[in-house]
Amino acid sequence: LLFQPKLANFDADEFISEQVFYKSKDGTRIPMFICYHKSLKRDGNSPCLLYGYGGFNISIVPSFSISHLVLMKNLRAVYASPNIRGGGEYGRDWHHDAILSKRQNAYYDFQCAAEYLIDNRYTNNSKLAIEGYSNGGLLVGVCVNQRPDLYGCALAHCGVMDMLKYQQFTCGHLWSSEFGLSTDPEAFDDVYAYSPLHNVSRGREYPSLLVLCADHDDRVPPLHSYKLISE
Repeated sequence: LLFQPKLANFDADEFISEQVFYKSKDGTRIPMFICYHKSLKRDGNSPCLLYGYGGFNISIVPSFSISHLVLMKNLRAVYASPNIRGGGEYGRDWHHDAILSKRQNAYYDFQCAAEYLIDNRYTNNSKLAIEGYSNGGLLVGVCVNQRPDLYGCALAHCGVMDMLKYQQFTCGHLWSSEFGLSTDPEAFDDVYAYSPLHNVSRGREYPSLLVLCADHDDRVPPLHSYKLISE
């Protein structure tokens, strides 16, 4: 350790960070970092924030966050971040195991992370919140549709919600190697199967959902969020 900053009124020994491994739907072992205040009681009644991304070969690594510390210290909440497939944590194969026709692997990985937290009494369904930005916003949109029973609330920031037309707006066409295109007959069924906008069911009971967007976003235009909310 070459340098460690000293922060006023902060004691790192108050918090615990651990790495666990759980099995996804296909049996793949997925790593997840879980952080919480040392006074936490594993009785299944704690609030929990589950964050995910899972795409574009981007690795989600542990980092310092004041907002997460506030949750853990003041609300005795749990913060969890799984390294789901689609990211770059284990190299090229880890990324490619959740692109194109294999995109659903990332969503199963995230849903199984939620199940792990509930089964191991870190939290319960009603107190589990999920969050993601951009590709992670897509992740949240998909998982809310597929497993609304797992979460108490969800926060989707700037998500890609219309998977049938994303390539028509801003730089969306650059993502085709990750998602596939609805204009490709071989890819249409895969994309349509998880597209958040096209899988909303008005007869389904959903968790509370907060959808956020940026009005000048030059990558994921706000129309994705507007369309989803209109449904």
